[in-house]
Amino acid sequence: MLRIHVPDQEYFDNKLGEFIYAKGGDIALEHSLFAVWRWESKWKKPFLSRNPPKTREESIYYIYCMIEEGSVDYLALAALPDETIDIIDRYMNDPMTATTFSKTNDPPSREIITAEVLYWEMFELGIPLEFEHRHLNHLMTLIKVCSIRNSPNKKMSKSEIFNRNRAINEYNKKRYHTKG
Repeated sequence: MLRIHVPDQEYFDNKLGEFIYAKGGDIALEHSLFAVWRWESKWKKPFLSRNPPKTREESIYYIYCMIEEGSVDYLALAALPDETIDIIDRYMNDPMTATTFSKTNDPPSREIITAEVLYWEMFELGIPLEFEHRHLNHLMTLIKVCSIRNSPNKKMSKSEIFNRNRAINEYNKKRYHTKG
């Protein structure tokens, strides 16, 4: 969870001819599936898609959706300094795990991933609903690990089998001091 301070803001509304005050405060943010679901409910498009890029308004609204503790006026978020937005971006991009995956030659999936797809994967893999409030990158890593562990072993090609058997034979020849 990321804790930040949002300063109070003061705006002048030209239409009304008066000042508007937006209350800031201390808030705790979580980049989670629940926040993604809230954002997609408003904008009606996949959050995890990079095309087209999100507008500043869409990005600020996502920060608003991330609020887990505390409250601030939406207008106060709209004036967040770039340094604070950079801190939030770094937090959102943090993998939040030591788990790594080997690179494969498989092309990246073109499937559109929405909050509902991630919820389905959670339920399909038996991941408890409480995980919707965990950091999204941690949840997606957990989903990938569960999928890999639950998938059947990939069949080896004939050359892989020959190479494996050759290595076993070489090991056994050295171990037992034989010629084959």
